[in-house]
Amino acid sequence: MISNSWTTTSAVDFHFNRFVVGRQLKFTLLPRRCYITKRILWLENAYRLTAMYTGPETPVYDHRWYDKDEYLVARLKDLI
Repeated sequence: MISNSWTTTSAVDFHFNRFVVGRQLKFTLLPRRCYITKRILWLENAYRLTAMYTGPETPVYDHRWYDKDEYLVARLKDLI
């Protein structure tokens, strides 16, 4: 049976979720792509999750964008 993207979590997603430092509901003025559905988010509200990776030099920030409804479903399923 082929599993869908909702039930599979990779090591990269697990690593990203450990280092999330902020969640914001923002208006997307520039086109962004939803991390779950790969749909273009433009001129609408979307969630931006920010992860911070620290090391010997300056911290690196990674941003992921999620559609408002898809983010809610993922939070209820405890995937994010």
